[in-house]
Amino acid sequence: MLFQHTEDVFVEDNVYYLADPNDPASPFHTGEIPTPDVTGLVASGSGVVQVTCGVNTGDVHITVEAWPDAPPAGLDSWDDAAETSVAWSSGKVDVIGASTDDVPGFPVGLPSGAGSYRVRVHVRGRDAGEDRGPDDPAEEHLVQIWPAPAAPEALLKATDQVGSMWRQP
Repeated sequence: MLFQHTEDVFVEDNVYYLADPNDPASPFHTGEIPTPDVTGLVASGSGVVQVTCGVNTGDVHITVEAWPDAPPAGLDSWDDAAETSVAWSSGKVDVIGASTDDVPGFPVGLPSGAGSYRVRVHVRGRDAGEDRGPDDPAEEHLVQIWPAPAAPEALLKATDQVGSMWRQP
């Protein structure tokens, strides 16, 4: 592993992004936001990965790892997991929660700067969503990133209701 950072990120509208908010081709400027119809968890567009949360408005516990090549999937302790590909034209990528203006995200250390990457997201605790009580565990996400050629989105594990809802036609 080349990089690891863990932080609670404030999200709104059930999503956060991996993107360069200053990239003029990103959806923050074009308005072309992808939706996770295939995986129920992740979707990618021009310079952005969107990740779907169970929490509508609040904190999500996110760990981001950068790897030199594909890490082991390790799916046993996660509810859902999925992969997508993205090409980042900037070597700068942030985890962006609620807003690029109001709530700063945190930077991600990309292993190879600008280029083509594979992104795998593991989640647990999405189904508690807004009904999460004070004694319920936080919603957790593990994001793994490595350089790789583009490939189709892939659903690796699907057990939660939030993902099932997003995959409905």
